[in-house]
Amino acid sequence: MAKKSVIKSVRKKVKATAKWVRPETKQGGFSNALWNSTECQNYVTSSVVAGYFGNSYRTIMRDRVIEIELKAAGLGDEGAACWLTSTSARHMMDSVDRHTKLEDFTHTVKSNVRDAFVEVTIWSHPDFGYNMASRIEMIYKLREKLAKY
Repeated sequence: MAKKSVIKSVRKKVKATAKWVRPETKQGGFSNALWNSTECQNYVTSSVVAGYFGNSYRTIMRDRVIEIELKAAGLGDEGAACWLTSTSARHMMDSVDRHTKLEDFTHTVKSNVRDAFVEVTIWSHPDFGYNMASRIEMIYKLREKLAKY
């Protein structure tokens, strides 16, 4: 989806573009399907919420943009929730503040979610051992399946 069409489709769905997501309303602009996914609910009901969900610069618009882009990358609701809980998502938000324009945010999201499908595939594999050696092993094991990404 082109940058302008993503923004245009999000703007159509959200009337109040400057609404900040408050901690007590963690769902923000995410769809019910993503929000109610097992991965998301297990995470947001845990004691510490970080990743993308714990960032104070979330808005309803930003939530919608990132969900659209994660799904465009090939992730379903569980996979998108998995990535949103990750340090990759948290690091992406390190370059975002309240003054970041939606167009710039969309560019940041697109450049960061390019690898989201590969990362979630590796993290979700039953043989993944949650360390760098295991990550390299998974890349080698899955290289043919992940070649197009």
